[in-house]
Amino acid sequence: MELMNGYKQTDIGIIPNDWDVKELAQITKMVTNGFVGTAKIFYSENDNDVLYIQGYNVEENKFNFNGIKYVTKEFHKKNAKSRLEEGDLLTIQTGDVGLTTIVPIEIAGSNCHALIISRFKKDISNPLFFSYYFNSNSGRSRLKKIETGSTMKHINVGDLIQFKVPFPPTKSEQTAIATALSDMDALIDSLEKLIEKKKHIKQGFMQDLLRPKEGWVVKRLGDVADIYTGNKDNQNKVEDGEFPFFVRSQSVERINTFSYNGEAILIPGEGNIGKIFHYVNGKFDFHQRVYMISNFKEDFFAKYIYFYMRENFGKHAMKNSVKATVDSLRLPTFQNFEILCPQTVEEQKEISEILSNIETEINSFENKHNKYKMLKKGMMQELLTGKTRLI
Repeated sequence: MELMNGYKQTDIGIIPNDWDVKELAQITKMVTNGFVGTAKIFYSENDNDVLYIQGYNVEENKFNFNGIKYVTKEFHKKNAKSRLEEGDLLTIQTGDVGLTTIVPIEIAGSNCHALIISRFKKDISNPLFFSYYFNSNSGRSRLKKIETGSTMKHINVGDLIQFKVPFPPTKSEQTAIATALSDMDALIDSLEKLIEKKKHIKQGFMQDLLRPKEGWVVKRLGDVADIYTGNKDNQNKVEDGEFPFFVRSQSVERINTFSYNGEAILIPGEGNIGKIFHYVNGKFDFHQRVYMISNFKEDFFAKYIYFYMRENFGKHAMKNSVKATVDSLRLPTFQNFEILCPQTVEEQKEISEILSNIETEINSFENKHNKYKMLKKGMMQELLTGKTRLI
């Protein structure tokens, strides 16, 4: 393969001529692992004690504080090598090995367990650049080559010390790359928070709008629609098929046949029962263990029934499931489900439109979120290999 002018082939890939390849040992002051024994006897219920960071708290370039632990100051004093400083690079040592983040100032001074701590020479290195490299496709695939173990994967400190990374010659270039990727992360995080906020708002609207009001009627699902299962199996799916194919999962497959053309609600009869709901209006096919609810009576708005079932069917399904190897639902469970709804189709439609508009807004934000995540992947590929230069 002919190299572009200004680039060279190295044992970690193609990089600019003025970039170098360094072992981690050459650009760090220390690479060590956090406490590796059992610290449970030193756990503390006092949140004035010392934060204890573990593998499950580490995500890609950020922390998850769910299930966070504290350890006593006595433990912290005895385990000096596990103390964290701002800018330390933390790498998961066992489990989802190689996933990496940087210690922010807020948790500097805490302690950690089964994480490899890399403390960089900050006069020549920006740790955030190397965190992004570790988390890139190239970095993760190369880290997998130094994993040990079969069931539980593990990285040895000695192997990580010798791990080679691309090294832009100036700290300012490393910083420019890290800043660009960090800005994209901030945008992605802001969208994630906005999506969660919108989902909470939507849940509140659903609970309020679907709460029975005076004059509402009660109907059995079997009295307002037809209910039956499909006749296809997973083997009938076709990649890039012409029509949607509803199977026993949230994912919608494709198929080149259709057995129904119209408005319907699709719900799997086994697996994650009461948790998966699809609304469709058009041509589609469906699995032999997926129930289709269709041919709605003229006084009932299908989209309203869809939203009502999403909010209320789960509890009914679990109470009436058939307990076997996999929980499953039978036809009477659907037929006997009671729906409370306004007497007029107009009011049912008004409620549905409010909820549909919120869902459309959320879907728009989620599509944007996925787009930015893909854009970030492309940026990482370009910036961390020097294909695109910022300085």
